[in-house]
Amino acid sequence: MDDSYIEYMQSEQVPTHQQAPQSEEETVRATSKSTRYFSLKVHGNKAAIEIKADTTRNSFQTIRIESAVIASQNNEKPKRYDWGNKIQIQLTKTDLLDFIASMLLIQESSEFKHYGERNDKSASFKFQTNDTQKKIFAQIGQKSKPLMGIPISLNDAIQIGHMALNQYCKNFPNVTSDSVIQTLNRLASLKYKT
Repeated sequence: MDDSYIEYMQSEQVPTHQQAPQSEEETVRATSKSTRYFSLKVHGNKAAIEIKADTTRNSFQTIRIESAVIASQNNEKPKRYDWGNKIQIQLTKTDLLDFIASMLLIQESSEFKHYGERNDKSASFKFQTNDTQKKIFAQIGQKSKPLMGIPISLNDAIQIGHMALNQYCKNFPNVTSDSVIQTLNRLASLKYKT
């Protein structure tokens, strides 16, 4: 059985996609619904990854990637991860698009380097297939820490991609997610044209 799964956490605000409230009572109801927070987490055999909604210093809505190695080496159930020594990467507005394209299977891979104050953090996401399964393999690293590899099932990857797409669209209220997907498809066709 695959140890990867998505866990909803109390960390970031869940977006509400609904019509504007018509009355004060509807406003209160809509506001209380939007105070629920979540993140998406995938656990592997040796490491875990968590994707959270985030905002840059310049108020750009993006995502933060966090990864931690397993803390217990025995067969403890449930597994514990060393989140106190996690690697954190906040994606730039340019890299967010490549991340979305990888998670939504529009392009086969994406790689992000030179993150962090010392430019020593990196992340890569690559589509992999074999006889029994298809997945996105994530590798998160920092110079002073071991490289963390996490297999992400395609169902998990799509949910992560949707979350990242939602974050991106918050920056452009008049742009639909469909138009972003169409543009990413066009960009991918130009990148991989021979």
